[in-house]
Amino acid sequence: MRPYTIRGVRYYPTYVDVGDRFEGIASWYGPNFNGKKTSNGEIYDMYAMTAASKTLPMHTVVRVHNKKNNKKVVVRINDRGPFVAGRIIDLSNKAARAIDMHKAGTAKIELTVLKAQRCENTKKTKKTKIAKRAKQQENQNYSLQVASFLEKNKAIKFKNRVKKQVGGAYKTVIRNSTVGSKIYRRVFIDGFRSKEEAQDYKDRTWTNSLIVQTR
Repeated sequence: MRPYTIRGVRYYPTYVDVGDRFEGIASWYGPNFNGKKTSNGEIYDMYAMTAASKTLPMHTVVRVHNKKNNKKVVVRINDRGPFVAGRIIDLSNKAARAIDMHKAGTAKIELTVLKAQRCENTKKTKKTKIAKRAKQQENQNYSLQVASFLEKNKAIKFKNRVKKQVGGAYKTVIRNSTVGSKIYRRVFIDGFRSKEEAQDYKDRTWTNSLIVQTR
């Protein structure tokens, strides 16, 4: 998946796994875009069950749960957006109506991945994959600090929980830091290639985390 730039901000589409969940704000778009091409080349149909996301892979299928009224809808990602901080998905008009948020314009939602797309060619050799991963890691210089513990066991337990949620998209690690006579075990999510990518992931998942430049 190729990164792209909108209004001077670099975005990095990120692989996700079935069951991954994200919380944030949903909005919707319709008449002004109806009949125009989406980011993946399809013709936008405001009456279809589709949506736009800044970083979810194209054709990912997600369930959107309106937390205010408990209504849910399933949509397929076929466009990019919304390019507004805090918003994690832009629904079609029909999808917005299905969860009764079309009048308000936005809603607090929980997004669950039902079908994940993996575009990587599984026939690539192991050597090619290793080289590609090494090249990617050269540019991965931002992390999210998601927690800090004094007790080692609590840090390990929390790290394992974060690792399950993150999946294979990023790396979860513990780094120790000494403050006075105390050792703090800080839990990080590593592997963001820009501050914007880290911020987008933070907005979607760990809203109380801290963005840290690691290189």
